[in-house]
Amino acid sequence: MSERITIEDRWSLIEAMVNELGLVRQHLDSYNDFIQNGMQAVVKEIGEIRPEIPSYYVKINKIDMDPPNSREADGSLNNIFPSEARIRNLTYTAPLYLEMTPIRVDDAGNEIPRETSRVFIGRMPIMLKSKVCPLSRMTDDELIKAGEDPNDPGGYFIINGSERVLVTQEDLAPNRILIEKKKSGSVTSLAKVFSTAQGVRAPVTMERARDGSLHVSFPSVPRKIPFAVLMKALGLDSDRAIVEAVASQVSVRKELIPSLDEGSEIIDEEEALDFIGKRVAVGQTRDYRIRRAREILNRYLLRHIGTEEAHRIGKAFFLGQMAERLLELELGLREEDDKDHYSNKRLKLSGESLISLFRVAFMSLCRDIKYQLERTSVRGRTPNIKTAVRADVITERLRHALATGNWVGGKAGVSQLLDRTNYISTLSHLRRVVSPLSRNQPHFEARDLHPTHFGKICPSETPEGPNCGLVKNLAMDAYISVGIGEETVEEFLESLGLNHLKEMRSLDSCKVFLNGRLLGSHPEPKKFVSDVRKARRKSLISSEVNLNYYEDVDEIQINCDAGRVRRPVLVIEKGKIRLEEKHLERMATGSWSWVDLINRGIVELLDAEEEESSYIAMDFEALEKDPSHTHMEISPSSMLGICASLIPFAEHNQSPRNTYESAMAKQALGMYAAN
Repeated sequence: MSERITIEDRWSLIEAMVNELGLVRQHLDSYNDFIQNGMQAVVKEIGEIRPEIPSYYVKINKIDMDPPNSREADGSLNNIFPSEARIRNLTYTAPLYLEMTPIRVDDAGNEIPRETSRVFIGRMPIMLKSKVCPLSRMTDDELIKAGEDPNDPGGYFIINGSERVLVTQEDLAPNRILIEKKKSGSVTSLAKVFSTAQGVRAPVTMERARDGSLHVSFPSVPRKIPFAVLMKALGLDSDRAIVEAVASQVSVRKELIPSLDEGSEIIDEEEALDFIGKRVAVGQTRDYRIRRAREILNRYLLRHIGTEEAHRIGKAFFLGQMAERLLELELGLREEDDKDHYSNKRLKLSGESLISLFRVAFMSLCRDIKYQLERTSVRGRTPNIKTAVRADVITERLRHALATGNWVGGKAGVSQLLDRTNYISTLSHLRRVVSPLSRNQPHFEARDLHPTHFGKICPSETPEGPNCGLVKNLAMDAYISVGIGEETVEEFLESLGLNHLKEMRSLDSCKVFLNGRLLGSHPEPKKFVSDVRKARRKSLISSEVNLNYYEDVDEIQINCDAGRVRRPVLVIEKGKIRLEEKHLERMATGSWSWVDLINRGIVELLDAEEEESSYIAMDFEALEKDPSHTHMEISPSSMLGICASLIPFAEHNQSPRNTYESAMAKQALGMYAAN
């Protein structure tokens, strides 16, 4: 068997992947997801515009877009191709339309919907070769006719005639608990989570003081709140309930005593809410204070779990998890979290960057519409929705951000001029990953090549000088997850016998997390993990799902979110590789594609989390020596990025030489485009 499938055969799989997906697929998929789901989600979040007119409001329904076009001087609209936008210094955009229904409220309070109209609200910059760009549906000959290079990968925008890339941003994963020790000061250790939902990022920090008590701080509440008080405010009224939410081990429970003592004078939920209310609504009545405290806990504490009253028990359990991890860290039962481990990182692609921009632009449009409607009603006229919409609010906001690179949240340099020195420099620029850390500090750990970069980040391609190790490039076959909805995954996990939070009373079972959120527990973790993997290989659940069982701390982490770097490996079952000669023949004849290999469980995409418990063979020799491997590399040389892959006999070089050559490959004089 092993003699039959050669390294050339396996290399042909990578060729198939690159031919089918292209080298900038991560940008295209991310942008497509933004156009299909992201924009609509932002519109749904807002839902309606309510002016200060009691008898009138506007309901927002569906957002959609027409093919890319441009408005000529005489007012006519013409369809446009990117080549024309480049030559005439235009912006390659498509018009956005929003379905709006004005609703009149009569004196009796009945709502009378008026006629729904489709209103032009602005223009959206189009990414070349994405689903909304006509180039994505053209053959090579048609592309040449349209003045395009058939080899051009797309994945960038044309703003005022110049080509601009949204560079992938690397950041710490949201909604995950990270614990660290503190060397000095009054705090011995802390747990932090960046709770992110609907584009709002609200960090929650739990600290352990020298006396052993725990305190929590989160946005919009001044000063730290004692842990026990916060747990009581979330509805866990007895000390026993708090202890059960935190830990099952006796040693960890003992560590909780100072925290429980600190909150002992507060007896029930109302008193706890009043304690918080005294800080956020100083000098108000007791009823108002309690109501305000409730509102703040729902709205600002751990937003990713939910903002409704019903989600408070989930928040209490999540805080319990944070406390448990901190105390286990203190007792030496758990290691500090490694911030540079790639399972704790997420990459923000063009789609996600555009969502945060579009959200701000759309909100300012809604405020503007509200203001215009109020202005007309003051004059005693019937408000007209079409005249109230000023389309340049969105258009200019998006265009300006893409043209300058100045993004929401004070980030600069998010969009850059596409490097067109040669073809390789263009591809390399589209696969670049930038870290947000400041350039003028040493950050030694962040600049180091981390073992979890293997196969995901190129070990050689990084600039010299201040940016060294902070600017990275994706490896050959690395691919970034687009993310799928949690609901479908949750439903599937329930069918495997997951105990929900409410029933989590059994102390011997393993905790299950989905995207960092505590879902529940399962009594047989190993069987549970293997069931999920089998289902993924049979395409019963999405191949986007990755999971890992950490035996030492008895936890299962499941991920299905966007921004995880994943890489393909060949699946091995019972010491045998699942890839067979017949599969390669089907690939060669074109009856199978790359996606078929994934859907049939022959190739699997692993992220850094799942790779922790995988045993990957480099080649058949390693597999023959030890048949307990779980996967095999498609080709070890795919650990390199685009530039380093071009170096002949790179393995015979001193490593900095490969780094120098990766930089020089982008400076060679060459043809950057074949047209």
